[in-house]
Amino acid sequence: MRGSDAMWVPRAQLPPESLTGRRDSRNLQVIGRLADGVSVDQAWVELTSLGRRLSQAYAATNENLTPNLVPFAEGANGPQLKLICLTLQGAVVFVLLIACANVANLLLARSAHRSQEMSVRAALGASRWRRRRRSA
Repeated sequence: MRGSDAMWVPRAQLPPESLTGRRDSRNLQVIGRLADGVSVDQAWVELTSLGRRLSQAYAATNENLTPNLVPFAEGANGPQLKLICLTLQGAVVFVLLIACANVANLLLARSAHRSQEMSVRAALGASRWRRRRRSA
């Protein structure tokens, strides 16, 4: 999965000659799943021998080509995905901290205002019960 593709087109929509008519066409990537009981090393050996046979059979077009076997998560996502996810998580945590600080600030401001209001009520002679009832 090298490069960054601007558009994906289903294979059925491509003209047949663009895929099979030319041996030097390099526009397909194969994604496969290992069969049960087959190790990555065994698959690598098989893929390498297949690549050698193809380079011998088609020396003009497959001269410097070698097959590449990578885990799907590494090939599909690229090595930068972990960094991107960590950066995004950091940004989310930062925004959450800012939101929590804003809520705490609002609660403190409300508490300060209510404290001042309760002091005025007490100075005017309101009973403790009346002040509690009003604050609820």
